[in-house]
Amino acid sequence: MVYFRRYCRYRRNWRYKRAALNYRRRAYNYLRNYRRYVKYCRRSKRKSRRRTRRTSTYNARYCRYAQGQLRLYRRFMGYYRRYIRYFYRYRRHRNWRVRRRAYIYRRYAFRYRGRAYRYLRNYRRYIKYCRRSNFTVVSRGSSRTKKLSAKQCKTYAKKNRRSFRTGRWGSDPTGCYVCKTGWCRRRREYNKVFYNYRNTNRNCGTKGYYCVKKK
Repeated sequence: MVYFRRYCRYRRNWRYKRAALNYRRRAYNYLRNYRRYVKYCRRSKRKSRRRTRRTSTYNARYCRYAQGQLRLYRRFMGYYRRYIRYFYRYRRHRNWRVRRRAYIYRRYAFRYRGRAYRYLRNYRRYIKYCRRSNFTVVSRGSSRTKKLSAKQCKTYAKKNRRSFRTGRWGSDPTGCYVCKTGWCRRRREYNKVFYNYRNTNRNCGTKGYYCVKKK
């Protein structure tokens, strides 16, 4: 139909008019074929949806691939921000060599952004094959609500490949918590998981300890 509209402008020329009519006739043939076979596409989509609901979608290989694509997306977006920051800083510099380098960096920034968006599309495509976690890390609020048991806390530590320790501490939050890197006071406890049996009034985030709770 685009070809028909394009050639229909030249109505006085009989060659263009004939070509436009031929294109319209072929377009209508394609439309009839589409209406004839589109019903089979709808049926196949419904069947595929039912199958995906019944079967599990977990795949360890695709899940690792999605996590790797997410890491690449973050890395290349960091490159993009670095180069585009340099461009906006030196695009109006007095020296023409610095200005030329700034525009070259802008070109590199757009390339990095394009690759980052490609990795993001791959991540969104394959993240459905990963298992959803039933735990969440909270930095605020009370440590008594949605508290995990010691067994669940140990499962969380084992799943994330972190060391686990239990005890009774009066100055720490209640239940399961993790020592956040950069916020925890003791460096030797970074990324370690603890479970406190004692009931305290300490909230999540005290001394850099983030609570692990149920979703």
